[in-house]
Amino acid sequence: MKQIVKMVLLSCCIFSFLMVNGCSKKEENKKEQITEEPKEKTQLIENQQYTSPLNPTENQILAYNDLSAAVEKEDNKEEAKQVAISFVYDFFTLSNKKSAEDIGGLQFIPSNKVATFMQYAKSYYYSNYSTIVNEYGKENLPEVDQVSVESMEEAQLDFGKFTNSGYIIKLKVTYKENKLPQEALKTNMTLRISNFEDFLYDRSVDYTKDPLVLKQETYQMCWRVLGVE
Repeated sequence: MKQIVKMVLLSCCIFSFLMVNGCSKKEENKKEQITEEPKEKTQLIENQQYTSPLNPTENQILAYNDLSAAVEKEDNKEEAKQVAISFVYDFFTLSNKKSAEDIGGLQFIPSNKVATFMQYAKSYYYSNYSTIVNEYGKENLPEVDQVSVESMEEAQLDFGKFTNSGYIIKLKVTYKENKLPQEALKTNMTLRISNFEDFLYDRSVDYTKDPLVLKQETYQMCWRVLGVE
């Protein structure tokens, strides 16, 4: 079994096809072609507090739409929960990423910590991107299928010089099956998430050079992921 360290992996899925051939009196029976109507893609519903994901999977769109609904209803606890879920979908899914530099979930990281988080991601989880593509093929990159909340507890969380109210959220994660080893999957994780004023994530900004995002004039209350275990 091929081994890949420091990452979340998947297992395999096999497709089978049944073909039936036949002829009668030199006449070929025409095969009945059953064409499935293409499934209509779910429309992504944007909100003003969290930047929408790039090239999202279907389940990722549904999760982000749940987040937008929580924002619209001004349901603070539900918003925190949906931020955690959307972060897991975006960060741990590699199947929709172009390269190891294309890191997901940054819109849920504090603006002044984005550069640090990017470096961490590239050194660990995302460092396996090229290895997976070379050994298994791009079609076998990890893709989060479902995220469920196991528990959600209120907590006081330290962030820099400040202590903010927030939640410690335990989640269970399942992945779409493919050829990657199932036993290496990280299926349980704990997120620390807090609510404070921050800038809207902007993909046009180079956070490695401008970590404080001083080009933006306004900031707003939003939930941010402070840690992942």
